[in-house]
Amino acid sequence: MRRFILRLLNVFRHGPAERDLGREVESHLAFLEDEHRRRGLTAQEARLAARRTLGSVGLVEDLHRDARSFGWLEDLRLDLRHALRNLRRTPAFTAVAVITLALGIGANTAIFSVVNTVLLRPLPYEHADRLVRIVATVPAQAPGGVPRRGIVRMSAVELDQLRLHARSLSAVGIVEPTLMNLRGRDPRLQGAIVSAEFFEMLRVRPLMGRVFTADDEAPGAESVILLSYDTWRKHFNGDPDVVGRTATVDAVLGPPVRRELTVIGVMPPTFQFPGSQTKVWRPPQLTATGGRGVPTGRVLARLADNVSLSSAAAEVVTLVREIRTGQRDNAIASYELVGEQDELVKPVRPALLVLTVAVGFVLLLACVNVANLLLARTAARQRELAVRGALGAGRGRLVRHLLTESVALGVLGGVAGTLLAVGGVRLLRSLATTISRLDLGNQLSFPRLDEVGIDASVLAFSIATSVGAGVLFGLAPALRHTRSDSAAALREGANSPGSGFGRAHRVSLRGALVVAEIGLAMVLLSGGGLLIRSFAMLSGVDAGYDPSNVLTFQVALPVDRYPTARLKAFAEELVTRLRSVPGVERAAYANQLPMVSLVNSFPLRATPFVPIPGQPPEPPPPGTPDARLVSRDYLKVMGIRVVAGRDFAEGDGPGGPRVLLISEALARRDFADASPVGATVYVGRDPNP
Repeated sequence: MRRFILRLLNVFRHGPAERDLGREVESHLAFLEDEHRRRGLTAQEARLAARRTLGSVGLVEDLHRDARSFGWLEDLRLDLRHALRNLRRTPAFTAVAVITLALGIGANTAIFSVVNTVLLRPLPYEHADRLVRIVATVPAQAPGGVPRRGIVRMSAVELDQLRLHARSLSAVGIVEPTLMNLRGRDPRLQGAIVSAEFFEMLRVRPLMGRVFTADDEAPGAESVILLSYDTWRKHFNGDPDVVGRTATVDAVLGPPVRRELTVIGVMPPTFQFPGSQTKVWRPPQLTATGGRGVPTGRVLARLADNVSLSSAAAEVVTLVREIRTGQRDNAIASYELVGEQDELVKPVRPALLVLTVAVGFVLLLACVNVANLLLARTAARQRELAVRGALGAGRGRLVRHLLTESVALGVLGGVAGTLLAVGGVRLLRSLATTISRLDLGNQLSFPRLDEVGIDASVLAFSIATSVGAGVLFGLAPALRHTRSDSAAALREGANSPGSGFGRAHRVSLRGALVVAEIGLAMVLLSGGGLLIRSFAMLSGVDAGYDPSNVLTFQVALPVDRYPTARLKAFAEELVTRLRSVPGVERAAYANQLPMVSLVNSFPLRATPFVPIPGQPPEPPPPGTPDARLVSRDYLKVMGIRVVAGRDFAEGDGPGGPRVLLISEALARRDFADASPVGATVYVGRDPNP
């Protein structure tokens, strides 16, 4: 081991080792020369005899170098030094090649950092692959419609039945996002209502204090709350005695909560669920009648040990269908059990795979481009390679020399590409970081984006890509230009018809590379053109309103202190004050922005809805329209034109006539050629509409 380490160190201490070798060879020659002089030879004869006895000095030094270090590493060091010297002599070629490779490697490194975090890296929980969700898909109920897919929600009673009968699940709980205000500390915090099994299911322990238990859900139990590490540091100043303190909380989204909640624990800084924006957790509480503060929640479960996902799905799907008997869409819905990570990344997986393939083509195109440059450059160095071959360098030695130069070029491009990737990842995270919008749902969110970064695995990928690219674009020129006849190359001039670009076989190889380069570029150009065309078509779709100069914002108020009447009064006062702001022409409010699908839509009927006792609620008719609750002037603010009838007026609303506006598409579908203006319709499922 000591000899191995010394031989390895000698590779990197070449200067002192060479000086020691030179002094050692000189001392051997001096010793032999003195010995011959003692035998009676003159000084000149003794010097010649000493050299004959020692043999070739260069060969002796090479044998000594092989003994003191590793010959192939020594050759690699020399090749690398020579390659860097050659690249420094041609700065224009080096700059073009490095920039070309940096774009390809940088794009691949940036996308791989996202793919590695989102698709490849498991969730940061113990045995995260055992976490599953129950997903329901409801087929389209109208021609041209799309199926609805979402995580199954269950009530407390349904959840207890599933927990009791599902042998393939070791734990079952609910997770329901919510919004809360910590009064006096933050205007809004994203939170989650989670059942007592939640933290046991994730196998996570608090940093201090305790997690929820079944007693925290019992009727009349003390209202408690868990804080995230960031919330504890930011809003409680990292108080080590925070456990037992009281926090004043208002519910913004979801059911009302008691305003005074007791802090029972703080979670570790690495814990994030169901998302990085979740800052507080509280349990659902049973009431005296057996209901919960939150009537339903999204189901999260953990597979039992030694149970596969397929076998668990067979049992769970049957149980869920039996438990949800009589519920809307249960008869036509299809259920499946999916992994939590698969469900989390499902919306972004296709886009990431497409981007991965696209940047792979970019890197391949860069490699072909640099290979063509190297082919031309190596052709100009044909006489140099011929001289090296004539001096004894074998074809393998020449190939290794040229590959070392191309790999060095690839590594330089990889360093520049990694720097570009760092900036690209930061830009991606800054562009995708927006205010939490629970109303938009998970379809517009990018999971685990805050975890994306340049870590050890990404650096390893960048290094492997750089070295692989160097071998890829350097192999063809190296093999092609080390196969020529050295004597013929030496006889030919640098500009003779038989050398350089004049050789037909070189032209054919360069032509093949150009064809491949153009082909790859056309693939990327076609794909990019189709994407641009799709974007242009989507941008040109008439949405029915004019978004120019329209500013929107959300107002979140505690639901327990702002019932419907008070909420309407607040909204009316807010828009009245907004109208007086300089530069504001009009102001209005709505319960939802355009182009956002609502969870519940309003069935519209020509006759009242009459429920049948003992039968489940009637499902909505096919093509149930989406609906918005809006204030007067909303259509004017949004630039929506009324093509028949009138807009909302001052007297409409509570105490006035019940009126609504419908779209042209709905009028054509439900009223045919008749005018819908003035017709009476029934909205909703209330027997007394």
